[in-house]
Amino acid sequence: MPMKHVVVIPGEGIGPEVILPTVDIISELVTEIEFEFAEAGKSYFEKTGESISKTALEKAASADAILFGATTSFRKASYRSPILALRQDLELYANVRPAKAFLPGLKKVDLVIIRENTEGLYTQNEEADLYGVTTYRRVSRKACEKIVKFAFAWGRQNSRRKMTCVHKANVLRASDGLFLDIFNAEASRQKKIATSDMLIDSTAMRLAMAPEEFDMIVTLNLYGDILSDLAAGLIGGMGFAPSANYGAKRALFEPAHGSAPDIAGKGIANPMASLLCGKMMLDYLGFSKEAKMLMAAIEKTVATHHNSIDVYGRCNTAACIESLRSILGIGEAHKEPARVKRAKMKRKNGR
Repeated sequence: MPMKHVVVIPGEGIGPEVILPTVDIISELVTEIEFEFAEAGKSYFEKTGESISKTALEKAASADAILFGATTSFRKASYRSPILALRQDLELYANVRPAKAFLPGLKKVDLVIIRENTEGLYTQNEEADLYGVTTYRRVSRKACEKIVKFAFAWGRQNSRRKMTCVHKANVLRASDGLFLDIFNAEASRQKKIATSDMLIDSTAMRLAMAPEEFDMIVTLNLYGDILSDLAAGLIGGMGFAPSANYGAKRALFEPAHGSAPDIAGKGIANPMASLLCGKMMLDYLGFSKEAKMLMAAIEKTVATHHNSIDVYGRCNTAACIESLRSILGIGEAHKEPARVKRAKMKRKNGR
């Protein structure tokens, strides 16, 4: 297989603590991947005046995949969220967030939330006046068609049996109504996946009460963002929540959790979401055998260390990583991951 090029943006907070071990493990499992590092986030903004450089965006655009850690939110008008910039600039229109319970004693959860990733309220188009702020919400026919078709294709490829379209068309009749109509039209052409639709508020209640009823959810941007965090709460916390962003030509993989500055540097960040992202990335790049090996090792590691992983997803990071490496039979952690090319972030005009 030809070499694959992956750009890694560790970010800040616990981002590097979980992403770098993931890169190390993947580089030991697969020698046909070359990793290149880039910077982004609040700390980078404070140094340079930009949250992510044009050079980093260009590298991401030319890569086969991007592995993203976490960055800290920053309420400043001139600050552009790096992850939103990557999603929008690279047209990563589909966000996929699996939620599967690994910890014993939890409800049976094995569902996937697929959401539109470039529109809705996340266009960040807001206007202030003397009396408040008006936010413009964009829902286009083209974006709805793309995400619905993607969801059905993803479901078929991953042997999913049923799909629920989540919306608020009873109130937002034009925008959510458009999304629902497009879903129903596509659903009428599907034979292998059972379909239904549900209001967003009813979905939240049913998801909390009976998550085993759900297999796949397809929805709009903000709804999916909220529901995926609810689903993460059912499986032990954000430390178990991976996320993938797919476009026509490339994909970006990121743990769904934030930078968690309150626990950064303490060695208690749960690396499982990052490792699950690594598994998804390996599948995407065509390394299905190695993806299965990594998944089996993750499941065994969680089973071994479940007493030290609490419901908030915190654990002994190093112990979990070493356990997983031992299960995979790849020895002790390296100081420098194999086949890693560190990007030279020179502070010049183009950086």
